[in-house]
Amino acid sequence: MIEVEYLRHIDEQRYNEFLYRVSDSHIFHTPEWKKVIERSFNLKPYYIIAKNSNGTIVGALPFFYVKKLTKKKLTSLPFSIYGGVIATDLNCINSLIQELFKLKETLSCDFVEIKQPPNNQYNILLEKNSLRGVQIRVDQYIPLKPPIVLWNKLKRSCYTAIKRAKKKGIIVKRINDKNYLNKIYNLEVLTRKRLGIPIPRFDYYLNLWKFLYPKYLEIFVSEKDDDILSSDIFLKFRNTILGMHNASTIEGRRLGANTLMIWEAIKWGYQEGYKIFDFGSTPDISKEGVSPKYDGLFTYKN
Repeated sequence: MIEVEYLRHIDEQRYNEFLYRVSDSHIFHTPEWKKVIERSFNLKPYYIIAKNSNGTIVGALPFFYVKKLTKKKLTSLPFSIYGGVIATDLNCINSLIQELFKLKETLSCDFVEIKQPPNNQYNILLEKNSLRGVQIRVDQYIPLKPPIVLWNKLKRSCYTAIKRAKKKGIIVKRINDKNYLNKIYNLEVLTRKRLGIPIPRFDYYLNLWKFLYPKYLEIFVSEKDDDILSSDIFLKFRNTILGMHNASTIEGRRLGANTLMIWEAIKWGYQEGYKIFDFGSTPDISKEGVSPKYDGLFTYKN
């Protein structure tokens, strides 16, 4: 017997335990990430959970209600790379989807959006429930191995950039001071303006620190003569370290600072026992209608 309800504060501990039982969970499924989105963007969450007859959580489908101009939608999950359904019991999927459709009607939403990572078990069940899959992004990640093994597989351009950055006296460090967020945000603003992508408010970065640091958050920067040249905000969960926000100056890229910083983060991830270094998903540049501005990002990650 499967019962479906909405996540309450009283269930958060059991929900967290469920996230570590299910193999497909991501940092974006956590209550902490939910708080980041709530506080930063003033969106209302609807986290649908399924319980078995013993009251154990066996499935979840988290959503936020998003309203823009005349359009209303339910998204799993906004401002997140991944989202979607997760379950230890596939029999609960239909119940979760049925509740989702009820919620869609109640809120008079135009459509639902699920950022479901590739998983044949889930995808088949989602499609059986009238949800159509469209691949518009590709995942780019590497299994973490001893640094010497990865170094020998680097493209010539990568290790040339790393050596150049070291020769120029660029250093990489991990950040443990909240006050450093101002520098990182200023760099983010410059980078996003250059790329023509939206800029979140500073509150978002403060909330990342407030709710995720140090358990789920790691920040690396590269510097030369105390000037910040690049930064990367990483999210940590289970066996994966995920690059969430990368920023750099044009000079930093020319000097190889960004490449050196990512290389140091990869080495750190391996030393800390992580198994996957996830560069995050990127718009699929082979798809029609995808802006050519993403060509450089896709190629750089490769």
